Amino acid sequence: MTTKRLKPVKDNYDGPWKVYFRENLPHFLAFADVDAYDVIDWSQEVEFLDKEFRRISRGSKNNFVIADCLVKVRLKSGIERWILIHIELQAQEDETFPRRMFIYNVRPFDLYDVAVASYAVLADENANWKPDSFTYGFGKSETSIRFGVVKFTDYIGREKELEESDNPFALAILVHLKTLQTKGDPLARFNWKLRLSRILFTRGWERRVIESLFGFIDWIMRLPQELEDRFEAEIEAEEEDEKVELMSPREKKWLKMGKMEGKLEGKLELSQEFILEFLTNRFESIPEEVKSSVLQLKSVVQTENLFRFAMKAATLAEFEDRLKMELSKTPVRN
Repeated sequence: MTTKRLKPVKDNYDGPWKVYFRENLPHFLAFADVDAYDVIDWSQEVEFLDKEFRRISRGSKNNFVIADCLVKVRLKSGIERWILIHIELQAQEDETFPRRMFIYNVRPFDLYDVAVASYAVLADENANWKPDSFTYGFGKSETSIRFGVVKFTDYIGREKELEESDNPFALAILVHLKTLQTKGDPLARFNWKLRLSRILFTRGWERRVIESLFGFIDWIMRLPQELEDRFEAEIEAEEEDEKVELMSPREKKWLKMGKMEGKLEGKLELSQEFILEFLTNRFESIPEEVKSSVLQLKSVVQTENLFRFAMKAATLAEFEDRLKMELSKTPVRN
């Protein structure tokens, strides 16, 4: 009897990291710059400055950037600070990256008269590429910036350190590394996905943190459907044994819907309903004008494109911008 060959699925890093960063900014900063973390008043709500970031990044060519977060935090002293987190996922060195970090740092200062602290998260596989500054000048004049860097490949060989860390962001890095290392090997990825998920049962983290990290693991470590079904069965059995839920019912629902990417077929009305249900479960509520706009879509092709984008969008506003763009196009005939 021959063993059925499992076909690897296409990996998606964009959506999982965008969502995870927005939900876990304090964990990232505690990992990347504990001194900065310690002076921020985390009891105050963090404000994501999406409109401002679109303005400062207008015209730039970010071919490899998957997620940028410009956020406003308040220090314990009462002072406001802006933080730029720039995530770069690519397979090779990009000589324009340090310059972009410089531009994204100085533009807010110029436009809004605020100082920005910049951090780069380099999740590529080139261990020899680790830019942390940009400088230019002439004669006695020199201008430069130095930014904080978290380089994932620095932790290859230090997996045990990541696994045992009390900081959930360390486990997220380990998840990413194991996702890269198991590319093309679904069974190995299944084993790691199960192992990393089981770690959550042993941690005393608050429920929100566990749900967020499990959602990240489940989303980024994609498996063929046969192994996904097996994984879900294993996790559900352990949830019963441990009397712990890794995900809320709402989270389970939208993640399961997320795995339907690429399977929206058939009637246009069904596809539209699918998008609206996904958005409602992801963002809890959506404006009536968004619902109305989705129902104006004229083809299944458009709804398929929008559903894929909904999985990647960091905010509902980002989805709305893409929705307006789709509606401005000439409808595609099915």
